[in-house]
Amino acid sequence: MSKLKTLKDCLIEELKDLYSAEKQLVKALPKMEKKASNENLKKAFKMHLEETKKQVDRLDEISSILEKKLTGKTCKAMKGLVEEASEILEEESENEALIDIQLVGAAQRVEHYEISAYGTTIALAEELEMKKIVKLLTQTLKEEGNADEKLTSLTQKELFKEAKMNEESDEEADEPRRKSKGRDAVHAALVGAMVFAGSTLSNYGEVKAEHTPEHAKARSSMKAETDNTAVNKIDRMNNGITAEDQNNDSGNIQVLANIRKAITEDDSLSVNAHNVKVIVDNGKVYLKGPVDSRAEKDAIRSIANSQAPNFEVFDSITVEK
Repeated sequence: MSKLKTLKDCLIEELKDLYSAEKQLVKALPKMEKKASNENLKKAFKMHLEETKKQVDRLDEISSILEKKLTGKTCKAMKGLVEEASEILEEESENEALIDIQLVGAAQRVEHYEISAYGTTIALAEELEMKKIVKLLTQTLKEEGNADEKLTSLTQKELFKEAKMNEESDEEADEPRRKSKGRDAVHAALVGAMVFAGSTLSNYGEVKAEHTPEHAKARSSMKAETDNTAVNKIDRMNNGITAEDQNNDSGNIQVLANIRKAITEDDSLSVNAHNVKVIVDNGKVYLKGPVDSRAEKDAIRSIANSQAPNFEVFDSITVEK
């Protein structure tokens, strides 16, 4: 066990954790690529593998700057996430899109962990005025966010549609068999969809409860098309904020990471509540998304206030039940 005495000691421990996490991911991604059926998903995994190798190189460069080895520690969080993903590799389904959806879910859980971990590490490096290290880590953080966003877009634009089309084919071929299989399909799709509702750096939608005709029109169009571009455009017209507007300096990133961590670690909250959307920008915290009860809405607002005591919290969370 390490002995922590200074902020620099904390930074080095965080870097060791990240180094182990990235090395584990380098081994896991080729297996996920092989299991995937959708060609664009295969390409996404392959591309992120190359990015991850470069991220390891950046950590090696940071190791040289600090003159400290980053080996010798195992990131237990990443080990658990990789083991969970390995379970998907053993699953089979006639509807291959469902397996792909679950693979994306596993990959995004990894991305969300890394986004939080890199946010903490950047904040430490910035406090220690290690500008070169901040620059290297921020470059990786942006790549993790982009990877998360691409996976969300791919699932919404392709995988969900493929899964539904395969279900319809089963219905035409065998009605009795479809009824049984349909229940399994819905369950698997919901498992994969959990991570998309609260994707950390993408598809936040509006954070103000505007009720203009333009908003209604944009919302209606999204029933058929899940891309948030139209809604984000309307949000800007009505002085709303979207993920694209978020100021991603280290202070905002750290507050965002703290709020997300506190929400996801609260076992009393539902899946919907765990995946509320959070944006942190210029001293303000914006909350949005559906939850199961008023108590959950109040709990999430309370978490935001406790994790960001000097920030103004804007709550647009809706109660679904």
